[in-house]
Parts: sequence; C-alpha cells; structure tokens
Amino acid sequence: MRKSVAMLLVLVFLLVSLAATTKRAEAQYSGTVTIKADGSIDPATAPISTNDNVTYTLTDDIQCIKLRRFNTVLDGSGHTIQGNGTGSGIEIANPSDATISEGYNVTVKNFNVKGFETGINVFGYWGNIIRGVVIAGNNVTNNYNGIVFSSYYLYSNNTITGNSITANNQGIIIQMSDGGGNESGNSITENQIADNQVGMRFTWMISYWGRVPTSIIEMNNQMYHNNFINNSQNVFNTQLYSLHGYCYAIEYSNVWDNGSVGNFWSAYNGTDADGDGVGETPYVIDDNNQDNYPRMASIDFAEPSILVLSPENKTYDEASIPLIFTVNEDVAQITYSLDGEETVIISGNTTLNGLRNGNHNVTVYAMDEAGNTGTSKTNYFSVNVPFPTILVTTTAIVAVIGVGLLLYFKKRKH
Repeated sequence: MRKSVAMLLVLVFLLVSLAATTKRAEAQYSGTVTIKADGSIDPATAPISTNDNVTYTLTDDIQCIKLRRFNTVLDGSGHTIQGNGTGSGIEIANPSDATISEGYNVTVKNFNVKGFETGINVFGYWGNIIRGVVIAGNNVTNNYNGIVFSSYYLYSNNTITGNSITANNQGIIIQMSDGGGNESGNSITENQIADNQVGMRFTWMISYWGRVPTSIIEMNNQMYHNNFINNSQNVFNTQLYSLHGYCYAIEYSNVWDNGSVGNFWSAYNGTDADGDGVGETPYVIDDNNQDNYPRMASIDFAEPSILVLSPENKTYDEASIPLIFTVNEDVAQITYSLDGEETVIISGNTTLNGLRNGNHNVTVYAMDEAGNTGTSKTNYFSVNVPFPTILVTTTAIVAVIGVGLLLYFKKRKH
C-alpha cells in the first residue's frame, strides 16, 4: 500500500512538472507574429494580449512582429525582440495589395529591439500616407539600421521620441519619396543617439522612373533636444545618385532646433560665454543644415531607478506595513499608488496603514530634477489579520453551548 501511494505521488509530480514545462514552452514563441488588418493575431498562441483590438501588449519575448492593423498601440512592456542580423524586428506597413491608407496612427513603445537588419521599419507603398506614427520609449541597439521611415509617396506628423538608439550601423534613416510628396511636421526629440556609425541619415528613395530634384529638398523634419554622442558621423545627407548612366547631386535641409533649444553634440567645440547652457556659435552640419542653439551639456534622459524592499511578496498578519524603498539619485518628487488608486505624495519611506484583509499591490514613482519619472516594479502582497483571541474564544464557547442545548432538547423529546 505504501509503495502504491509513493508511486502515485511521483506520477503526480511528473505530470505537474510536464504541464509547467509545456506552459513555458508555449509562452516562448520564436516565429513571426502578424497582427492582421482585422485585428486578429497570427498565430493565436503568440504571447500578445489584447482586450479591444486597439492596444496589443507583449507578455513575453518574441522574434519579430508585422503590424498590418492601423489605429493601434503596440506595447512591448519591456520585452525583447531579438534577431539574427536579417529582416525587420517590427515592420509597420500597408501591403501593396491592400486599400490605400491615408494615415497609420500607430504607436510603438517599450520594446528592446536588437540584432536585425532593420530594428523598426515603417514603410509605405505608392499612395499610402504615413501619418501619426509614434515610436517612443524603445531601446534600439546592435542593428544595421535602427529606425527607418521610407515611403514611395509621403509621410508627415510622425514622432520619434524618448528612444535609446545606440550601437547601430545607422541609427535613424529618413527616406523621402520620389513621388513629390511633402515630408513635413515629423518630430525627432529627446532621443539618445549614441555610438552609431551614422547617427541620422537622410536619403532620396529614387526609382527607375522617378523624378530627380533640381533644387535643395526641404524635408522640414524638426530635430531638437536629442543627444548625439560618439557617433562616427552624426548626420549623413546622401548626395550622389546614379540613374540611367547619369550622376545626380541632391541636397537636403532640415530644422535642427525649435527656435531656442537645439541638441547636444559631443563633437561641438564651441563656447558658452554667458553661461546659459547654449553655445554661442551654431553647430554646422553642412552648407544647408545647422543647429543654431547647440547645448553645451548632454541632456539627462535617464529615469530614476526605484527598488521597493517592503512590502514583500508574502502574507502579513497586521494592518500596518512599512513602505521601504531606495532611489538611485536625488529626486524632486516621490509618490506611490496602492491598489491602483490615485497617487499619494510622500517625502520618503512611510507606513501603509489601515490595510484590509485581502490582496494588495503597491507601486512607487520618482521624478528627478530633469523631469524624468521612474516607476518601480509593482509589489504584490496580502493581509490576513486574525480576529482577536477573546472574540474567537467567546464565539467557540457560544457554539459549544448551542450544540449542547440542541442535544439536550433532542434527548428530552425522546
């Protein structure tokens, strides 16, 4: 009998282990995932969740994503898309056989993208207008091309902001169409563009039948409040093209400040006589491009790092629990949110009082002097405060007396 019980327990353990292993294997999807125009996810087992076919959130690392549905938000939630040196990590495009789109309106955020020919590729076939694309808060590194916008027609009012674009061959590529479209209103701000062979490249998407511009192309993209650090070449304007046996020189112009604030260039060697943090002379990129307000110091984009030490992931037998955390830098404001409620401003470690029995969670936020806000991991815990002993004892005595009386009256009836 004992042997049978032991064998049964071993079998149950093996089955549980196999189920857990199978679950983990299913979560690690290594193929291409496509979010289709109808909102469906292919394959359905891919680690991406959505409740409304508008916001799609990764729940695990993945290999690559093709986004074919517009008016959406694609949230990496800190997960990694890892490539092998080819293809695109995230591809946003309207297929050539699809209905022409007059605006993509897509946000891609919170991804780590590395190891691809192109990290994030936003592409438009003839007739499609790439408008309303936001690339924000991503870490794009160790790709041949980091972020690429290219269109056979036109694109405008797109935003690349808050990204770390590092150690790529080419950090950002803006490729203008040969269809005569107007590329304007695109904004590139608050990015760390560092340690790339080329920080930003502007180029002309020329086809066999395409027109060749005869004057300076005013692309009118606006770049300011970025860090350009230790790139072999900060900006490269592709100027020579060969078509039908002829060589053409093409020139571009863009806007490199907002009228008062420009970018930080590690290669800038100007001076700041009045101490306002802005160089006295422009940073000259080429004959048609210059930053009129180059910053003297690099811009702080780093968010404070917060580690919550208490509460821990366990059950507490008291209703007051210390909220203890560390922050890696001096900050201007600290707040916390308990159970998803409105944030509460605090000056440092504090105590969470009056906690009811049940499950809870707490998140701490910290904003530094530069306005960067860091968010801690959410700590989950529970509270189970026992009833007072005297109450439990009294209840037990009452219950015993009640049972005794019930038995007594039953016997009297017999």
